[in-house]
Amino acid sequence: MQISEEIIQKIKEQNDIVDIISETVKLKRTGRNFSGLCPFHNEKSPSFSVSQEKQIYKCFGCGEAGNVISFVMKTKNMQFLEALRYLADRANIHLDFGNKENNKTAQKKDLLYKINVEAARFFFSNLMNNQKSKEYFLNRGIRIETIKRFGLGYANDSWNNYSVRESIAAVDELVKVSTKGGSLGINASNLILLLQGKIYKGYACNDISGDISVVSLSEISQAVRNRVLELTIEFEKSIPSAAHITFGTQGMDKDNASKAQQITQQIIYGNVGNAISGGSESTINVNIQSHNKESVANYLKDSGISEEDARDFSLIVASETPSSSEEPFGEGAKNWIASNIRKAADGTWKVGMAVATKVLTEAALKYYGLQ
Repeated sequence: MQISEEIIQKIKEQNDIVDIISETVKLKRTGRNFSGLCPFHNEKSPSFSVSQEKQIYKCFGCGEAGNVISFVMKTKNMQFLEALRYLADRANIHLDFGNKENNKTAQKKDLLYKINVEAARFFFSNLMNNQKSKEYFLNRGIRIETIKRFGLGYANDSWNNYSVRESIAAVDELVKVSTKGGSLGINASNLILLLQGKIYKGYACNDISGDISVVSLSEISQAVRNRVLELTIEFEKSIPSAAHITFGTQGMDKDNASKAQQITQQIIYGNVGNAISGGSESTINVNIQSHNKESVANYLKDSGISEEDARDFSLIVASETPSSSEEPFGEGAKNWIASNIRKAADGTWKVGMAVATKVLTEAALKYYGLQ
């Protein structure tokens, strides 16, 4: 660590040696100098002399001598840099302990630390939203509390994690208009506020961008088309009459409508609950036992709500008593829904907002035995 001679001289000039020594030694003016009992050895007659003009001290008894910095070092048992900091603080002088290279190294280390913190949060979020990964830890005797305490995480098969919520036509158009030679730019401007001030302190974040492979988008489009084809084939095999239904006509009979909905649910969405649709209305078969919060949590998780949120909601429902079937939520549940329903809109939950609201309502009604 290097401190310029100019700064050292400035510190000495703005810390008068008589003022500093007078804090520990009773000084008396004797001519042009000051004298007192030496603080470095026992004596009865003053042999310790301080020159305000020269800003030095000298003991004619033990031989100790020096300036204001050495006096602070010896009387306060400080190293040179510590004494400088002490005196600089007294004089309101800013000290920069380190040369430019050291500062750059420190800044780089600080930046890497902050980047690692953000990465740790990302991988922790991956773990908390991946049931199979959590079960791996739990089966090894590592509890959720331990996972949270130490910030354990899970890395997906790829380092990045994108959610595409566009129509197939929109995805196809993105692929078509790509002008970046095999990749598409991603508008990540929504992350600017999230990361503002977290990476470079004192610097503004004006832009964040990334790329996604056009091949990946093409695979999304192909996967959806394959899923729709699978659905069509299953309809033709299980419900032959479905091929003759046209828009604007009376729908299929109730039994086939139920079967069609179950096929759609299984092929398009996977096993995420038991929903039955009829025309513009829909009902949800809820397998929940009255006053059994575990069944509530399991149902919500199977319906696309994250496991942690499902558990939290079930605990809140179990702790409250609703007034009626028209108002199945207590104040705690209402506040929880108001704070968390956005997760259905932003994709955190694997269920839409309208369905999420209905799922939560049906779950509460079943738990309280109001339905």
